[in-house]
Amino acid sequence: IRLTDCHNVDGALTERVSKLKGLSIKALEQCYAERIQLMPGAQTLTATLRAHGVFCLLVSGGVTYFSSRVADDAGFQDHQCNILSYDGAALTGDVGRPILGREAKLSALDEACQRLGFSRANSLAMGDGANDLAIIVAAGLGLAIATLPGGVYLVVVPTAILLAQRSLSDHVLAVEAGLNTSLDEGRQAVSMIVGRNPETRDEAGGSRAAS
Repeated sequence: IRLTDCHNVDGALTERVSKLKGLSIKALEQCYAERIQLMPGAQTLTATLRAHGVFCLLVSGGVTYFSSRVADDAGFQDHQCNILSYDGAALTGDVGRPILGREAKLSALDEACQRLGFSRANSLAMGDGANDLAIIVAAGLGLAIATLPGGVYLVVVPTAILLAQRSLSDHVLAVEAGLNTSLDEGRQAVSMIVGRNPETRDEAGGSRAAS
């Protein structure tokens, strides 16, 4: 269930989960074992962050069956996700409410900040879809990720640098739209954030984090 480019997350998730009615938990177990794979470096990233006192929270618009296992395998300290209804033998085709979409993710960020005693300015949020924009905008440091045929494109966006420009969400959307067109368009959108000439960046540079 991938909703990274969907703006109506509630409706899309409800519709897709309804198609899972009657599916056994065995099928979910098989899916996780055969198809779910951590990105290289995920465990190293969380281990490094935790070693420096960072609390790692996974907030996903997917479902808890997978997010709980990903959180454990990757080294997150907590996770929040949507809950699939189960009648003891198979999925019912329903999902628990409220559905965890854009605003719920923002609430999760705020709740974590309050619980741990720090402000949004001291947080970092990373996401790869439309329902992540709210937390990317709200966090002190936002990381917008896009997957390209040649690898992962990471745009690092400190919110403070955009105060005199367009809003952060506009910039992130511009990068997303550019990457959907071509790598060159994506580079041009990134250059508007980081202040670098995209013509001077090679192919490998376009696939690394903008910093």
